[in-house]
Amino acid sequence: MDLVRTVQRNRLPTRVSDLAIGGRDLMDMGYNQGKQIGVTLDRLLALVIEGKVENTREALMAWAEESMASSEE
Repeated sequence: MDLVRTVQRNRLPTRVSDLAIGGRDLMDMGYNQGKQIGVTLDRLLALVIEGKVENTREALMAWAEESMASSEE
């Protein structure tokens, strides 16, 4: 219940479509179409709700870029 109040109070996104980036942005970055994009967007949504990443294009793209680079290692 606390999470719901936090989301409502801070007007946080509640759906992937509320994020400042979308699947096309991830594809342009080099992510593979399909499951990888869905999983990444779901993770980004969770991080924004948890307050670990801001819902801005710059912050989300930076996290996605770091995540992609670390998965390639």
